Amino acid sequence: MSKAKSKNSRTRRRTEPLDLVAVQESAVQESIERQADVVLAFTGSGGVPDFISDAVIDAIEEAAQRTGFPAPTYAPEEKDTRRILADLFSQTRHLSLRAQQNTREELARALSAVLNHPDTPSSLFNAVGRELTELLTPDWTLPEMIERALDDDARVRQEGIMRHV
Repeated sequence: MSKAKSKNSRTRRRTEPLDLVAVQESAVQESIERQADVVLAFTGSGGVPDFISDAVIDAIEEAAQRTGFPAPTYAPEEKDTRRILADLFSQTRHLSLRAQQNTREELARALSAVLNHPDTPSSLFNAVGRELTELLTPDWTLPEMIERALDDDARVRQEGIMRHV
């Protein structure tokens, strides 16, 4: 009985609360470092056609340029390449180069859809039109912009004529 009593009377060690955010950040950092290792192995392996490894390197350089991070050199004597890649990856986890390329075109199509849809409320039409006019007005004084507008007008007229023929 004395043994049972001594088990119950032991003092428990106090444990520090687990910092889940720190654990998650550490896991993410380890994952990013593994990704850097994989990319370095992939680009330097010679196991894939050059155009594929070139495309990966071009994408990394584009991401570095857009974020202001230095691009890795991939030189054998460069010891910081892994760290530079990991830092870049951690800052660009949600960067999509493809989405950024299409953003301007998609925005133009969306604004055009708003301006041309018959159910667009006049308040929205006027607000979008006013903002676009303010953006475009300074450029419309340039000869090349006037020429573009004339070309667009001629194209629209030609398309209208072709539809009626």
